[in-house]
Amino acid sequence: MKSPEDFYPYQRKMIQHMIDHPFCGIYADMGLGKTSTTLTALLKLIRTFEVGKILIVAPLRVARKTWMDEIEEWSHLTGQFTAAKILGTPPQRMAGITADADIYMINRENFTWLCEQYRPKSSRKLLKPWPWEMVVIDESSSFKSQGSERWKSWRRIRTEIDRMIHLTGSPAPKGLKDLWAPMYMLDGGERLGSSEGAFERRWFDRIMQHPKDQYGKLKPKPGAEKEIYKLIGDICISLVADDYLELPDVVLNWIPVTLSKPEMAQYKELARTSVLEMKTKTITAVNAGVLAGKLLQAANGAIYTDHPAWEAFHDRKLEALQELLVDNVNKN
Repeated sequence: MKSPEDFYPYQRKMIQHMIDHPFCGIYADMGLGKTSTTLTALLKLIRTFEVGKILIVAPLRVARKTWMDEIEEWSHLTGQFTAAKILGTPPQRMAGITADADIYMINRENFTWLCEQYRPKSSRKLLKPWPWEMVVIDESSSFKSQGSERWKSWRRIRTEIDRMIHLTGSPAPKGLKDLWAPMYMLDGGERLGSSEGAFERRWFDRIMQHPKDQYGKLKPKPGAEKEIYKLIGDICISLVADDYLELPDVVLNWIPVTLSKPEMAQYKELARTSVLEMKTKTITAVNAGVLAGKLLQAANGAIYTDHPAWEAFHDRKLEALQELLVDNVNKN
């Protein structure tokens, strides 16, 4: 199990930055410890009574598993948090909201639903008090568009939040123009302007690529990048893996996939008896070699009944793949 002594100097800097700046961005590549350092900062803020309830908004797989797994890997975090998950069906989400916990995890797809429990589109007043003093946006690049319902929902509850942390490896996946929306979330327009239009007029030229082009393409003005980064540098930290990590040519990103209890029970039954009742056929493994093959097929999600015929066993890996694809689309 890891301990605080395992943190590198740059990670201690990240922790202190999150404590010192109520609204801040941590823009760090994968592998630099965004989750563990954020949890350490959250624990310190809870212990000093600077925050009470904390909401973490993340991709579904990350909200469901990654944050809790990280807590269990560090000695100073294990057993220090009570946690609730605002996931699943509406009744399950409501149960998560009403649970008594330190941190609450919700997937970003349900963030609009959550906000509307407190301030619907049609209301200028809160229906009930917003309970989370602090919000952590894990993968904040998914809030890059001010036209999205997710961004509009956040804006309606912005004044209820005392602290916010943005975490991502790519704050501007399509260039500098993507920086305005997440920065407005952090400072209300103090650094890059109160509107996206003003931001674009100040730091970009619009290049018309052909005579019928109505909108053109935004090109940063000379010196714009340096000026923008200087303006946001007091509340944002940017870390690149090449500067801090010595990595091999290939980095394997292991993504655990957990079967449901019924699926795991069926898998264990197949391993124990060499027999599995499928919807269309009974699978029987005649020897240890065949059994090993069937168990691998089941773990992957589908089992051959009569080759090339097959039957689905679970969709967990496909769900994880879909979430990865969505993340990559948001970044690219």
